[in-house]
Amino acid sequence: MKEPESLLGGAFTNRPHPVLEQLREGCPVTSVAGPRNRHAWVVTRADDVRTALLDPRLSLQPKDVDPHAALRRAMDLTLVDYDPPEHTRIRKIVTPLLTPRRLARYRPQVEAATRELLAAIPRSGPVDLMASFAGLLPFRIICELFGIAETGHGELNRRMAALVDRSGRPRTAVEETLDWFDGFVAAEIDRRQGDPGDDLLSAITAASAAAGDVSRSELISLCATMMISAVDGAAQMIGICLVALLTEPAFAARVRADPALAPRAVEEVLRWDTSSPFATMRRATEDFELAGTVISEGDGVLVALAAANRDPRRYDSPDRLDLDRPNSDHFGFGFGHHYCLGASLARLELEVFVAEFVKSCPGAVLAIPAAELTWRGSFLHRRLENLPVSLTG
Repeated sequence: MKEPESLLGGAFTNRPHPVLEQLREGCPVTSVAGPRNRHAWVVTRADDVRTALLDPRLSLQPKDVDPHAALRRAMDLTLVDYDPPEHTRIRKIVTPLLTPRRLARYRPQVEAATRELLAAIPRSGPVDLMASFAGLLPFRIICELFGIAETGHGELNRRMAALVDRSGRPRTAVEETLDWFDGFVAAEIDRRQGDPGDDLLSAITAASAAAGDVSRSELISLCATMMISAVDGAAQMIGICLVALLTEPAFAARVRADPALAPRAVEEVLRWDTSSPFATMRRATEDFELAGTVISEGDGVLVALAAANRDPRRYDSPDRLDLDRPNSDHFGFGFGHHYCLGASLARLELEVFVAEFVKSCPGAVLAIPAAELTWRGSFLHRRLENLPVSLTG
C-alpha cells in the first residue's frame, strides 16, 4: 500500500519544512499518492490554504455515513467528521464555554500545576521533558477542568496514551480500549447529569441538555474528542515550544526578561512549527478550480497548514523565530468552521508554561544536538519521541 510519505520523502516526519517549501515554491497545488494509493492534492500557499479551508465544496464528512445515526461509540465519528450544519449544531453547545474570558478562571490551576510539575523534574543529569513534563501537564489540567477524580487518573492516562499511539497494537486491543474509553466518558457524563458540579464537563453536559438537539452519542464523542485533543495536542505543542526555547537562546532570554512577551512568543512558535503539518483530509463534493488547478469530485485534498505558516508571501524571513513580527496571525489552529475548538485552552497552557519555564529553568540546554531529535507518527500527526534536556546547563 503506497502512502503519501513515500512521495513526501522518508524524512518528512522529522523535517517537513524543506519538503513543504519545495512544493510551495514549485507547484502550490500538487498531486500525491493518498491512502490506498488514491491520489490527493496538497495545497501549500497561504492564500490558497485559506480559500480551501473556507470552501464548502471540500467536505470532511466520510462518504456513506449518516450523521444522524443514533448509536455510536466515542471516537467512531468525531466533530472533525461533520460538515455544517451538523458540525455547527454540535459545536455551538461548547463554544461559549471555551472563550478566553471563561477560561481565565482556571489560570490559577494551570499556574499551580505548571509550577509543581516543573519543580518535580530532577535537576541532576539529562531528563526527558516529553515524559517528565510535556506529557503530564495537559493530562492533569484536563482532568482538573473536567472534574475527573484523581483515583482514576492512572488507568485513564494509560488508555488515552494507547489511543493516541496505536502503532504495533493489535486491532482487538485497540477496539477494547475504544470500548473502555467510551464507557468511561459516558459514566462521567451520567454522573454530571445526576450530580452536576462546578467543572467544565458539568457545564458541557448542562449545555447539551439545554440545547436539546445533541444526541447522547454525539455528546460522548464530543467530550471524548476534547479530552484526547487537549492532552496529546497540547503535549506536542509544549514539546515544540521547548525546542524553540532551547535552540534559540536569544528568543528565550527576551521572554525571561519580559514575561509579558509570553503570549507573543507562543503565537510565533505556533506559526513556526506544528505537530500537525496538514489539516484533516477533505474530499471534493463537485468539480471546481483551486489556484488554477481543477479538483475533481471525489478527489482528496490535503491542506498544508505548516507550509502556509512559512509562506514568504505572507511572512518576512518565515523560517526565523521573531518576537517583533508584525503579522502574528497563523494557521496553527486551522481556520474556518473547523478552527480548533480548544485553541483558547491551549494558548492558556502554553503561555503559562513558557513564562514559567524560562524563569525556573534559565540554564536548560538540549542534551543532544537538535538535528538528532526524532519524531514518530505520520505525515498527518508528528509526535516528538523524546526531548533529553539538562536543566543545569
